[in-house]
Amino acid sequence: MNIGNKSHTINKENYKNIIIGILLILTSTFIFVFFSVWIIFAKVAPYKENNYESNFWKCLIEFLINDKTYCLAIPLILPITIILFYFRWIAFRYFKHS
Repeated sequence: MNIGNKSHTINKENYKNIIIGILLILTSTFIFVFFSVWIIFAKVAPYKENNYESNFWKCLIEFLINDKTYCLAIPLILPITIILFYFRWIAFRYFKHS
């Protein structure tokens, strides 16, 4: 019995799914890198008083500079991701061997 004997043809629907997947990966990577650099740069950049047109930007920049919580979240993402990948691998192993 050969279950995986399907012919994999690439049609328009598959191209659409591949492009959407690549765009999702690129967008999430860009957002992660952008906000990571922004949070780290806000900590080390010298702050000078600017007259912003909006009070929102001034509050946001002051929040990022005076932040004590979110600056620690970025370094903690890597070990948590590794642990979650390990748990996922263990779960697949249990599923496969049960």
